[in-house]
Amino acid sequence: MYAVFTSPTPVVAGLLWGVLIYAPHFHWFVDVMICHSSASWWLIGALYSVVVLYFSASSMVWFWIAARLDARCVVMRGLSAGWCRAMIMLLTGYGYWVFVESYSLLPINLAGYPFISPCIPLAYYKPFLAVMACMAAPSIARYSVPHSYAYISPVINKIKNVQAPWCNSPEGVGQMLYHALANISLEGQNKPVLLVAPESTFPFALNRHLDCIAQWNNVLPDKAHMLIGSVFAQGQQYYQSVFWLHGRLIIKIYVKKILTPFVEKVPATWRTISTIKEAFMGQTVEYSESSVGVGDEFFDVTTSLRVIPRICLEFFFLPRQSYVPFVATGKATWIFLFVNDSWFNNFFRTILYRLAAYKASCLGLPVLFIGHFGCWEIVP
Repeated sequence: MYAVFTSPTPVVAGLLWGVLIYAPHFHWFVDVMICHSSASWWLIGALYSVVVLYFSASSMVWFWIAARLDARCVVMRGLSAGWCRAMIMLLTGYGYWVFVESYSLLPINLAGYPFISPCIPLAYYKPFLAVMACMAAPSIARYSVPHSYAYISPVINKIKNVQAPWCNSPEGVGQMLYHALANISLEGQNKPVLLVAPESTFPFALNRHLDCIAQWNNVLPDKAHMLIGSVFAQGQQYYQSVFWLHGRLIIKIYVKKILTPFVEKVPATWRTISTIKEAFMGQTVEYSESSVGVGDEFFDVTTSLRVIPRICLEFFFLPRQSYVPFVATGKATWIFLFVNDSWFNNFFRTILYRLAAYKASCLGLPVLFIGHFGCWEIVP
């Protein structure tokens, strides 16, 4: 912000500020496209440049507005230039943060981009999270560690073994998960009540492969409940989902409400550009967003535990008010966050986890973070 008040060209200063901030930050975007898309090198470079320049242009506008306000404010009677500039820095800085987090991605039908939030580094410190949790008071949930649970490490990982020959076969993936479940049950755990598996653990329509559920049930304790990230098919519609399985049955299904643009669904305004669709999705089936009557909002897994499922991106955009109606009285309420973090490098996975901790404190709800690289409890 120093450049706003000293540079004769704040617009140029804002553009340079944006390039210095966003160019290194969005290297994760290049990593994802190289590893998980079929885009050519020129297209990767072009898209990366567009993303960086778009956000840099937004910071350019921010600096311009701050400079204009400074030029008007210092001539007002009764206010010193120092106080005016301090207020301008606070107000315009906060306004820019709100824009980036809530409105910056409206051109692709997504609210904003929360992963550049200045609170992410602070989420490393527990005192900061405790303060945020107090600001969310009154708390809307009682905290207690979920019932004895076991984490199921996914057999398919975008980084490690996406080229394995069994990855494209529902029966092959089902068999690998069977062995993973057998290993969990043989590790001396005393009949885990709850088993959790992250997003895309079974990347096929699970409700059309009931034989896999029956196979898994052969190695599960009778009282076991399993929450697994998979796909739900209804007619020609496919949904990113979480299945609640118990006793060879599908008890309930949760359907993802906000899809990731270009990865799960191509926005309508971009469908005419075949190069974009082929680079990101190719022949992949597009998913549908949740509609009325499809899926459930929560799982009452036991008499003392209610689970509110959320799948990856939507957790960071859905407001606190969307959780309040589903918080139970007389039982612990947890958000179970199902994530496929194998898409990202260590840098972005760290951002993802810390932002989840920050959001949990803002919501006043405990979160069980279930990713491809591990499972962690986040308790405000």
